Amino acid sequence: MRERRGIDVERTHLRGIATRGVRRAKDPHMDTSEACERRAWRLAALLSGDSVRAERIVAQALDAQPDPTLLPDARLDRLVILRAREILGESRDPRNRRSPRRLPRLPAPGVLLDRLRASHRQARGEVRSRGPVAVEQEDIRLFHGEAARAHEALSSLSEQAREAWILRELDGKDMIEIARAMDCSKTAAARHLEQARDRMTLLLGEDAEDALGALRHGADRLDPGAFIARRAVVKKRGRRLRLIVWLVMVVIAIVMCISVWGRLA
Repeated sequence: MRERRGIDVERTHLRGIATRGVRRAKDPHMDTSEACERRAWRLAALLSGDSVRAERIVAQALDAQPDPTLLPDARLDRLVILRAREILGESRDPRNRRSPRRLPRLPAPGVLLDRLRASHRQARGEVRSRGPVAVEQEDIRLFHGEAARAHEALSSLSEQAREAWILRELDGKDMIEIARAMDCSKTAAARHLEQARDRMTLLLGEDAEDALGALRHGADRLDPGAFIARRAVVKKRGRRLRLIVWLVMVVIAIVMCISVWGRLA
């Protein structure tokens, strides 16, 4: 009876996700670009668990495309997953970072001399040492409490198992959509999903049902509003910069034409 009730709850949850997806797609007040960004950010947030890495994933996935709104949903999910694998892999093992190695930047001679003098005066007691200043850091975590515990267990899974579980349990996709997003066969996607379910049940123990319910609730409450607003400002500045560059090029072309015309006359 309890298993049957769990199946009904899961079906209701997946049906709610599908309904929200259709409503977002048919919302006439939502811009197509915003809907694309929301979809990408939600998947990136579920994969990463914090707002900073989610924004990095979305930015790298969308900025490389001429027009992300023309991408099919499966292709968009695939791009987000690829960027997530790269960025999350960097955070887990810094040796896997692909950024070029940079030499340490030495301070200017004058700055270095000032630092030596300040340390010398401090050693002589002329200047009091300043203690560490407490800096309040912004909480970038997207899940807390039981939801955070469930997502931590989810983060310990392999990449494919974690992706399959998120796409099915939190994003409500069927096995064909999951296979397309992960670029694998339907059989392989089902195998990864089964492994993820078994592993999550083992890691969370007796409280697995409550923890997973809290994670689903937290996933439903994710709001990319702040990210969408910041991205809109960046895109507006980019359009303004492109307009300025275009005007400068037009002025240069006009000046060159006038100069050539004057020489010919």
